[in-house]
Amino acid sequence: MAPRHASRSANTSAPARASGVTRFSVRLSAWYRRSLYLKIRDRESYEFALVSVAVALDMEDGSVRQARVALGGVATKPWPAHEGEAILVGNELDERLASDAARATFAPAVAHADNHFSGSSAL
Repeated sequence: MAPRHASRSANTSAPARASGVTRFSVRLSAWYRRSLYLKIRDRESYEFALVSVAVALDMEDGSVRQARVALGGVATKPWPAHEGEAILVGNELDERLASDAARATFAPAVAHADNHFSGSSAL
């Protein structure tokens, strides 16, 4: 879309062009239909997540064939959770397996003095 230009005079300038991402495409796959994004916030009024997680699972007969897990809010970009993915793949999905995958995901995490959350861990 071409930008609109204002009439120019000594006291006005042309409007700035919009910048940023205006759209993106995701390659469709059958297993993307079984994906979930979960955002956990301390309070409803906060716009940012303390942590977020995106999970996509390729399931067959109750077992996980492929898994993609990424964390948000823990680094400067989404962080792939390969440890958790490895626990999930090849196993039947249930609450215990999900808990084991979460523990494996966060096992290498280190809280530092300036970034430790004061709440208790749910894991």
